[in-house]
Amino acid sequence: LSGGSPYRGGRRANLDPFQMYLWKRFQFFDSKPVTEADSKIPLKIFHDFEPCCSCAGKGALVYGDAKGVVRVLDKSMNLRHNFQAFKINVVAVAQPKKRSRAILVALGHDVPDVPSLRIYVLDRTDEDGNPKEIELRTLQVSCRGAPPPPAKATALAVLDDMSQIAVGTDRGTVFLIQGDIVKRHSFNVLKERGPQVTALHYLEGADIAACLFVVTTKTIDSYFVNNNNHKMSLEKDAGGGPGCSVVDTKGQRLMVGREQAVYLYSQDSKGICYGFDNDKRSVSWLSNYLVLVCRDTKRSDAVTLYDLKNKLIAFNQKTDPVASVTSEWGQLFIVTKSGKAFRLAEKDLKAKMQILQRKHLYGIAIALASSQGCSESFIMKIYRQSADHKKDKGDYAGAMADYLKTIGHVEPSYVIRQFLDAQRIVHLASYLEALHDHQLANKDHTTLLLKCYTKLKKPDKLDRFIQTSNSAFDVEAAIDVCHKAGHYDQARSLSMRCNHHAWYLRITIEDLDDALDAIKYIAKLEPALQSKFMVDYGKRLCDRHPAEVTRLLINLCGRKVHRKVRPPAEQFVQIFLGKQRWLLEFLRDVVDQVPQESPVVYNMLLELYLTVHLYPKGNSAKGSTSRSRSGSRSGGMTIPDDKKLTKEQRQERDQNHQRAMQLLKSQQACYDVNQALVAAKTLRFEKGMIYLYEKLRLFGEILQFYMETNNYKRVIRTCINHGTSDPDLWVQALKYFAEKPEPCEDEIAQILDHVEDPKINLAPLMVIQILSAHEKKPFSVVKDYVIRILEREQDAREQDEQAIKRFQEETSQMRKEIEDLTTKPTTFMPSRDLMLPAVHFLCKHSYHEQVIGSRECPKCAPDYRSVMEIKEQVKQSASQHEQFFKMLEGSNDGFSVVAEYFGRGILELGDRD
Repeated sequence: LSGGSPYRGGRRANLDPFQMYLWKRFQFFDSKPVTEADSKIPLKIFHDFEPCCSCAGKGALVYGDAKGVVRVLDKSMNLRHNFQAFKINVVAVAQPKKRSRAILVALGHDVPDVPSLRIYVLDRTDEDGNPKEIELRTLQVSCRGAPPPPAKATALAVLDDMSQIAVGTDRGTVFLIQGDIVKRHSFNVLKERGPQVTALHYLEGADIAACLFVVTTKTIDSYFVNNNNHKMSLEKDAGGGPGCSVVDTKGQRLMVGREQAVYLYSQDSKGICYGFDNDKRSVSWLSNYLVLVCRDTKRSDAVTLYDLKNKLIAFNQKTDPVASVTSEWGQLFIVTKSGKAFRLAEKDLKAKMQILQRKHLYGIAIALASSQGCSESFIMKIYRQSADHKKDKGDYAGAMADYLKTIGHVEPSYVIRQFLDAQRIVHLASYLEALHDHQLANKDHTTLLLKCYTKLKKPDKLDRFIQTSNSAFDVEAAIDVCHKAGHYDQARSLSMRCNHHAWYLRITIEDLDDALDAIKYIAKLEPALQSKFMVDYGKRLCDRHPAEVTRLLINLCGRKVHRKVRPPAEQFVQIFLGKQRWLLEFLRDVVDQVPQESPVVYNMLLELYLTVHLYPKGNSAKGSTSRSRSGSRSGGMTIPDDKKLTKEQRQERDQNHQRAMQLLKSQQACYDVNQALVAAKTLRFEKGMIYLYEKLRLFGEILQFYMETNNYKRVIRTCINHGTSDPDLWVQALKYFAEKPEPCEDEIAQILDHVEDPKINLAPLMVIQILSAHEKKPFSVVKDYVIRILEREQDAREQDEQAIKRFQEETSQMRKEIEDLTTKPTTFMPSRDLMLPAVHFLCKHSYHEQVIGSRECPKCAPDYRSVMEIKEQVKQSASQHEQFFKMLEGSNDGFSVVAEYFGRGILELGDRD
């Protein structure tokens, strides 16, 4: 048993008196004399008054002496009461705490060996306002009305609510007074006879059953007052002397001082003891301190305060023999037999900490601060000071133990800097582990911890940290450290567990070269991540596993993925560099499932349809460079002649050409027509080229293509199909056949037959000039054409002459009628029924004046209005220039359109402007 250390049970302990000195000694209390009110003069009331008992409560100190006098002091040390309570002596005084009034219970003797109990009220005043004590009741301690047995009272205990009072005697008898002490009560004997009762203590609390401790000179018992006074024997062979026991209500324990030690008891058992080996005269309790008054010499005593929880001596002082020890207002009041009084006031926490820090007693400072409810930040500051002190002394393990306590309060960088030496890396690792456990680590802390593991060569800890750590650490930093250290499996495992997909794929593809696993991993991700990682790693994966990559991309860009998150197929084209057949499969399947918005996809697909048969089945990028040199070239790729292709290649080419035509004719295909035309021309895709020329209305290009290939029938057919909208085609075809060395009479004859069509209206003079420019062409080629032209011109001239003659005759007739109307009288032949007055019109119609309502002939007016409306419309149309040019462009005879607009008055409008 170390000095001052407790031991349990009833076993005998080796209690060395020197061991108490192993506890650290401090002066945590200030000792000051008790002075008179409002002065520095020492208190004098104890000069002629030696207290033998005392109590405190309700803001007062109560003392009783061996002459039966009771004195009461207030906080200012004013004497509030001074009265003779008993004729012989006062044995004990007590103040119930739960009573609203200041009640004093006093035990003493008016008659020798006959104990008496008196109840006083101390909060009353007389007529002058001076304090006045009032006696409520006096009781002789006896039982059932019988005369009290001869005995001296030795102990008193009162419940806080005053529902029960216990009185002990020198003959071992314990009396219980229950009920309303003032009005109605009952006496009971709790204990008949035995050793002298030296102390009685009630212990009560909210969570414990109230009990009464009975301390005698030889035994210690407890009685549960609410359980029929059930007795528990705590000590059968030892007791305690007068004044040498006290109850710690907060700790719910009884403390009994004997010569060898201070023993602790609970309500039902014996507890630990403290080996304070000395002659104890008094045992008291102040807040958290055990107060012992021990005999120092024959003429002096020693007052010592022990902090049992922190195992230290908080105060020690020699003094004259002590008569009384009382605590109130957080202070300890001590009265000596010589009439002196002094008080012990505890120093504030700051002063205590300064004392302990000067002595580097940080452990005690921490314990003291914790016991006094200091803030956590204050305690952590002491821990840091303790750790710094231990580190300076070279105790790195102890320093780290204290630093670990400060996590969350001390900046981690402050601690880490102390242990950056290679020799302290073990301690540094433990601190970093604790940081991660508290979820306070950042990226740098994670990196440093993993580097510690790698330098310590502890892969088991590295694995355990990665696999089982529940702390929130910087995962990316951990992966990076593992990767740089070559721990690829750990890095990949951590990246998978924490969903760091980029790291997982980087390690799997670049370090472990496991392309198939990477493809499977990507396939499980969401579409956006699949798209990102396929752009990053798709080319490398496709080189290893093209089939799996193609399937993955088809699913990613197909109808299985919602259109809002579906990536465009064009961004994956570069993945298939050198893998044209797989690219064709990818684009074809994607286009079949989902129409694409980008022309790039369709143009790329068209080019693949036209060239994929040139690549070997193995899809080697070198396949196209070994082709025959006799073919043409397109973008660095040799296009061999058909004769150089195998039968299988020609079959594949024909099938793909059919698919290409379907693509070009598809309404959903949004390809770039110009780019598609370039591809078709370059790759000699005739059907597609002709289709695109027609789509772009480049009929001249179609004609030029057939002329270059000397396809006479297609030349004629092209002119027939498109010559109406583009008459220049006939001119080009005629020039083409005219320049041919062979006669081409049939082809020229067909052209001449069609150019006579009024929709084409090719000028005969132009035809004759084209054909006459070539001497080798016989006149027989155009003979029939010239004859037909001349005959048609002759017929037209004759028709025009007849029309002219008719118009001249009509004009002469109109002029004659106008002249007659203006120069000659007009004879009207009205009906006999016509009544006067009558109105005659120049149109030879006559009407009664009352019949007509205007100046127009009712019969001829509609025709006149129709003519005027037509004239107005003609004038309006003459100013519509857009319509004029549109009719001029669409007409085969432009001169007729111009002549018609001149007839509508376009010249008159111009003059008017």
